Amino acid sequence: GGTVGYAGRVEIPTQEYIRISGDPPDSNVITQYGTNDFSVVLALKTSATSTNQIAVSCLTTMGASRKGWSINTINGKLQASIDGDNGAATLDSGVNVANSYWHKASFVRHGSELALYVDGTTVEQQTVDVGSLPLCIFTIGGFEEGGGVQNSFDGSIDEVAVFDRALDQATVYSLFGELGNKQHMCSQNPC
Repeated sequence: GGTVGYAGRVEIPTQEYIRISGDPPDSNVITQYGTNDFSVVLALKTSATSTNQIAVSCLTTMGASRKGWSINTINGKLQASIDGDNGAATLDSGVNVANSYWHKASFVRHGSELALYVDGTTVEQQTVDVGSLPLCIFTIGGFEEGGGVQNSFDGSIDEVAVFDRALDQATVYSLFGELGNKQHMCSQNPC
């Protein structure tokens, strides 16, 4: 299990992932988003430009009708997706993060306002009422389906944090500044 409030670095071998859920799955508060505001922040580093790599997600395991949210890379560019009972949205950053530098990614839901940040800078915002999110399985480094990992992340992930509130841009930017001690961090914003 994990410890709330503890930050540690996790190296995830290819085709592996970390699953965080309760027993039964709905017993862990991290899997219950509903219509609530939330923010997800993480540091990631990759050089892979694979089609779809999930860095962190909370998704159901219902095949093509999968619901929930994810932060992933598509062909090396950061993306966030959310799919609820009322609608769905995909936020494309257009920012190449597959350059072997550390990047801070943030995804924020504030009611129907959605925002994606890369290295403290807003890269896309949308207004979409996605409705309620179902109970989901929180994973780092891919997602679980059919007893195995799918869309595994090829790189390093650090400092994953999930907040039960919408972070404002100033807070997101200050969290980017906390990456300053990472080796090989991009010295430009955006990188």
